Amino acid sequence: MRIGLGLTEAVALAHARGLVHGSLAPRAVLVTDRDVRLIGWATATVDRVDSAHRDVLPLSDTYLEASDSGRSLTPQSDMYAVGALLLAFLSGQWSDPRADNSEQGPLTNPGIAPVLLRTLWRCLENDPARRPSAAFLVGAFAHASGGPAPDRTSVELVAEDVRRMRNAARQNISTYGLEFARLLHTFSNQLASQGL
Repeated sequence: MRIGLGLTEAVALAHARGLVHGSLAPRAVLVTDRDVRLIGWATATVDRVDSAHRDVLPLSDTYLEASDSGRSLTPQSDMYAVGALLLAFLSGQWSDPRADNSEQGPLTNPGIAPVLLRTLWRCLENDPARRPSAAFLVGAFAHASGGPAPDRTSVELVAEDVRRMRNAARQNISTYGLEFARLLHTFSNQLASQGL
């Protein structure tokens, strides 16, 4: 639970600042006794601009959706990777859980709440708009762990994502308008699933 919460907090913070990691893999997640650190940002996308290093440095695409490779990555791309990474971790193996996600059977860790597992499986949805945001996963992990709520609620993080994307869409509607619409669709689905 601590690793999942720490990873999703790091990704939520990055997304709120306009960063998309784009290369999430076990080697990018450092776990200490106190916290979880996410490294490997040299190839990150910043405010929708791909890093010049993406063509030079090796990318880890094991946890990317096949259709994501070779194109500009989005927060939803990271969420696919987060889901694949955490499901692999929870299953006790670092193999690719995407190979056959038609059978979303129980994982080897019975201490994980079924609702949290379903949320992680939603990260692997083919439709990026149906994937939960990192902010939503932070709230799901905090709730499932029974620990204190994060400093900022998932709704506050979602609101920050919406504000950032709205500002980008205002500056260039042809580039960011469709992505903003997708983001609003995703968040409305998440709020509906929470009964809000």
